Amino acid sequence: MNRRVKTFAILGAILVLAASLRVFTFYLPHNHGDQIFYLGLAMKLEKFGLKGYNLQGIDVLSNEYFVAVTPSENSTKGNLLEGLEKENIFYYSQEPLSKMPPAFSYLLMMSHKIFSREKLFVAVDKNLGPDVVFVRPQIFLKTQFYAVWISFAFSILFIYVTFLLGKLFFNEKVGLWASFLIAISPVDLLTSQRIWTDDMLAFFIALCVLLFWYGRIKNNALFTFLSGVSVGIATITKGSGIFIMIIIVLFNILTLGKNSAAIRGTFRHVFIFIAASIATAALWYYRVAMIYGTPFPLSGYQKDIEKVSAWFSMLNERSRFCHFYYFVCLTPFFIFFYIEAIQTILRKAVTKEKMFLLLWFLFFTIILVKIRAKEERYMLPAYPAIAILSAVAIEDVRRTLRSVIANKFLCAMVIVCISLACTAWSIYIGLRHVFNNAAIFNL
Repeated sequence: MNRRVKTFAILGAILVLAASLRVFTFYLPHNHGDQIFYLGLAMKLEKFGLKGYNLQGIDVLSNEYFVAVTPSENSTKGNLLEGLEKENIFYYSQEPLSKMPPAFSYLLMMSHKIFSREKLFVAVDKNLGPDVVFVRPQIFLKTQFYAVWISFAFSILFIYVTFLLGKLFFNEKVGLWASFLIAISPVDLLTSQRIWTDDMLAFFIALCVLLFWYGRIKNNALFTFLSGVSVGIATITKGSGIFIMIIIVLFNILTLGKNSAAIRGTFRHVFIFIAASIATAALWYYRVAMIYGTPFPLSGYQKDIEKVSAWFSMLNERSRFCHFYYFVCLTPFFIFFYIEAIQTILRKAVTKEKMFLLLWFLFFTIILVKIRAKEERYMLPAYPAIAILSAVAIEDVRRTLRSVIANKFLCAMVIVCISLACTAWSIYIGLRHVFNNAAIFNL
């Protein structure tokens, strides 16, 4: 079989596997937390524009099967904020403009206009659990399709871009392994089946890196410009999108070299990159600065909120350094990330590609440790770095096994058995929490 056809077939199989593991989102409940907030914000955008972009004046209505967000007669409160205040959460009530960047909300609003025009912003409230695999009520699909296809689609695109990154940085085999590891990742299995920004953010961050690398290799300003646009969109999807801009600029400074022509070329691409990203995100952050006095205001979380909120109390019990090991607990394959990182440092074989991937991982992890953001999904934008370096080590181990075990069939069986065990663990953990309507993992 032609190598290109073989690669295409394997990648197609990985994407089909990923889609089949995520298709339950169309029938599962999306009835709490940030999901309701994003439905409410999209509803406010549709009815009042950006001037009404906050959680004030929203009522949440529900019955046995569905939950809907509607404008409240009480324009300053609504039962959404009243319910939060009963849980001693007041900072959303104090926001004249929501601090949640609007890209995802705009996309959700436009999708509602296309697929559910003249209908309420509704999501499923009934949890059928694992039974949904066989039942799949069509009314559930029709009711919330407009809201749930977004994360589903960005997840598949995220997996594909991870393949392209692995291929660009190393080779096709590394790209295929990396895309497979994202496809079975419990974190992405969860985020892709929630009305959350995480997969949209992760996709645009990965796309930004891919386009910037192409731009530098080909010395193509258009790719660099599009990379800046991508990171700009990431930043107005979630504030942490700015991290990848800092990583790329820092990496280019660390690898400047001494050739004057190369230095000028680097500064040219970095300038285009930063200018495009600022131009894309400037309007939103200017509006935020006019209201809060700074384009990046603090979240407004109340001091000692973990003492009054069970949710934040549970998060507070987690280790501050959880992001250094949670991803391995959830996806055992990711232990190879540390194996490759240690080998790279000990052998002093730090190529530009490996240096960038390590910087990508470390920057995200250290920032999350610093700000004490302990939900597993916050690490998703760094998963391409973890998956690609894991894939490099996996390929090395696979080649070593083939040289050590003379019998090709026995070697293949060893690899298959280990792979199936790790894959089964990850899928089980992911789907169990998806069907339990969880927001974080119980580790």
